[in-house]
Amino acid sequence: MDFSTIKNSVASILAYPARKEDRIKKWRTEAKNGKIGPKPFQIPLYKPETWLKQSADMNSSENSNTALRSNLYRFYQAASIHRQFVLRELLPDKKLVVA
Repeated sequence: MDFSTIKNSVASILAYPARKEDRIKKWRTEAKNGKIGPKPFQIPLYKPETWLKQSADMNSSENSNTALRSNLYRFYQAASIHRQFVLRELLPDKKLVVA
C-alpha cells in the first residue's frame, strides 16, 4: 500500500506524548483498528523470554533450517534489510550520508 494512505495515522502515533507503555498501546490499537495497514492486524506483545528461547534453540540446533524458520532469524533478516535501505538508499537520496 502507498504510505500516503497511513501517513497521518503514523504521524499521529509518533507525535503521541506518553509513556512507553501507552505509546505501545497506541500502536497496537491503531493496528487493530486498521489505521496503519491495508487491513486490521494484531501486534503481539513483546515477550523477551520467547526470543531468548528461540536464540537458545537456534544456537543448539545442528540443522540450519531450524534457524531459517524462526521468527528471531526473520526479525534479524528484516532489520538488516531495513538498515541497508536506510543507509544506502533513503538517506543518500536526501543528501545525507552516514559513514
